[in-house]
Amino acid sequence: MTDQVLLAEHVRHLLYAGRFADVLQLLARERPVSADAAADVCLSAAMAAQHLGQWDTARELAAVWARRGGHLATGPLVTLVVPTHDRPATLRRALRSIAAQLYRPIEVVVVNDAGRPVDDVLAEFENLLPLRLETHAENRYLAAARNTGMAVARGTWIGFLDDDDQLYPHHVGHLVHVLTTERTRAAASGACAILPAESQPRFEIYAPRPLVRGELLLENVIPVQSALIEHSLAREIGTFDTTLRANEDWEYWIRTARAAAWSQSTLVTSCVDKTDAPATMTGKGVASFLLAHADIYRRYDDELRAAGGATLAARVEQAMYCMALRTLDELVAEPAALVLVGPARENLQHAVAQAAARAFAPFEAPQAFGERLQVFHVPAVEGSAAAVVECARRAAGRWLVVSDAAALETLPDGWFAHAAAALAADRRFDALAIDVTANGGWWWRGCPRPASSTVTSSAMVSRKWLEGRSRRGSAAAWPTVLDAAVVGL
Repeated sequence: MTDQVLLAEHVRHLLYAGRFADVLQLLARERPVSADAAADVCLSAAMAAQHLGQWDTARELAAVWARRGGHLATGPLVTLVVPTHDRPATLRRALRSIAAQLYRPIEVVVVNDAGRPVDDVLAEFENLLPLRLETHAENRYLAAARNTGMAVARGTWIGFLDDDDQLYPHHVGHLVHVLTTERTRAAASGACAILPAESQPRFEIYAPRPLVRGELLLENVIPVQSALIEHSLAREIGTFDTTLRANEDWEYWIRTARAAAWSQSTLVTSCVDKTDAPATMTGKGVASFLLAHADIYRRYDDELRAAGGATLAARVEQAMYCMALRTLDELVAEPAALVLVGPARENLQHAVAQAAARAFAPFEAPQAFGERLQVFHVPAVEGSAAAVVECARRAAGRWLVVSDAAALETLPDGWFAHAAAALAADRRFDALAIDVTANGGWWWRGCPRPASSTVTSSAMVSRKWLEGRSRRGSAAAWPTVLDAAVVGL
């Protein structure tokens, strides 16, 4: 490598390590000689300057890169829709990043989704940007806010910027260049996230992945702020789906890819800042997140299997499982109860400890889960239904796992994590059977029904479900109730 290439690599390393001041200091000491090296170094330095709040410097450095090409300074009107809800500080930063764009003309539609007034924030930019404010009387969430912005947009191109994200100065101009050069109707560029760390923030790059149809159906590969689409294409596609509280952008990109080819650029032009982790507009908890994933997979299941066959479909199930495990903190925020019915083998306490240790396998069970797990034992099978309902009344948490005490060791690895995530992903059900097969496998809603030889010995149920069965007089026959839990799952 030449010294100039090494300099560019060193600057990128400092940038991705979150050492923003060091980037600018290095640039001041080591001025690159070649035009290409200068452009690359100045673009990295522009990003570092922006994160230090040096907006004018960021714009000047990005302009050095833009002079090399790959960027348009002017063209058709671009509309950027900015939903916001009670985050004035991050909204101010998002608007500042738009004002710093090298491209013009740009109009901004801010949609206040029933948050506190933002007029004072917008007033700071009235001489810098054409701004339009739309206000919701009630909180309608991201999909509806974006739809409101699109409805009044006047631009040839439309982009979206959530109020906790930011664009680098070359973002709009680069994407318009890509769209114009490749003559496509939708384009996406690279993005990054800035994450908290003990000493200083660090970067995570979202490298653009090929927009193979099957990959887009598997997961969202287009961060919402990294895309720019033709306004006429947006009219053809329709609006964001307001029934989704999470991943509404992913579902919209799937429909966009149906209607038009996408262009992609590997250049990083935008950033999601996660250092403050403020409350989100969607209130994305594990339930809404997994529910949206499950809903999208169900909607496009036929297309997914057609695009990638059984292998890709299996990856979907694996992705759902891993995603559930990564977001299970909320599921262990309250106590859970394990109700054991029937005579137990020797050393029941040891068997319970072993089962609790496997509750989140292959991941280690959170300490809070073991501390909060309540265990009830109903020794007699006869009349156990009423006793189980009584356990539900005494339990502190929402969920109960009811199991045959003698078959406790047959609970499969990940029994609590998998079942709780499945129930969180679909609000229609308050009970889920855990079926143990001869080979130690098991199933949950969305997976194939096991063979008829399967023995149903355990179930996860909610207190609400048990109390409902009790009110209808069904609690006296627990085996019948357990069978009913399987129907329709």
